[in-house]
Amino acid sequence: MWLISELLISFVNTEITICITTYNRPELLKESLKSVLNQSYKNFRVIIGNDFIDQKITFESLELEFDERIKIINHNENLGEIANGNFMLNLCETEWFCYLSDDDLLHPSFLEELILIKEKENGVTAIFPNFFIGKSVEKNFYLKTKNKYECFFESNVFIKEYLTNKITLIGCYGLINTQVLKKVGGLPILSNDENIYSDFVLPIMLCRHGKIGWTNQKLVFNRVHGQSRSINTTFSNLIQSQDNV
Repeated sequence: MWLISELLISFVNTEITICITTYNRPELLKESLKSVLNQSYKNFRVIIGNDFIDQKITFESLELEFDERIKIINHNENLGEIANGNFMLNLCETEWFCYLSDDDLLHPSFLEELILIKEKENGVTAIFPNFFIGKSVEKNFYLKTKNKYECFFESNVFIKEYLTNKITLIGCYGLINTQVLKKVGGLPILSNDENIYSDFVLPIMLCRHGKIGWTNQKLVFNRVHGQSRSINTTFSNLIQSQDNV
């Protein structure tokens, strides 16, 4: 009974910051933010970084009542998605951190499931889930994964499994130790346009500082649409990013 109580106390006291980067996609932002606020685990903070300088974001524009967990930053200049996310990382005071783009969604049990995994192992730097990808959210995204599987990797094993695509993840959508994330400098900027492959590289940077946890549960929905950064990148930006990778 004592061990169970200790685990529950540790679980409840886990503090997390989720930063949402956004640029002129108000309806998608509302949907993304809703997926955060609907988390079954409630001990989190949200920072929204708005790069669209022509239109400020407010609680009113988000159709929300004031929520002390949410901090809104309207930048005076367009920092770019990665610099925007790293700006918010530097403001983070919680032990754990997660990036989120304004067009993607978190499963309602995203935080709860990843925290439960974290509690099973010491020396964990980050925990990542599998993900859905598509143009629109299907009901399967909200169903429980059958045959749940989770594991922890030391650095060399993780790199091998990751680069051979035996485990699939989005490298900025997980539970990441804030101190380690700040130590590696956050998401790396790999090209002038700053908008591709950074999330692919980040887990490799993180795994040098501790174990990486992974679950086959699909707890993230990655939306594909005409404004997706990977679709809109130029060929020269693609080559520059690949060279730096």
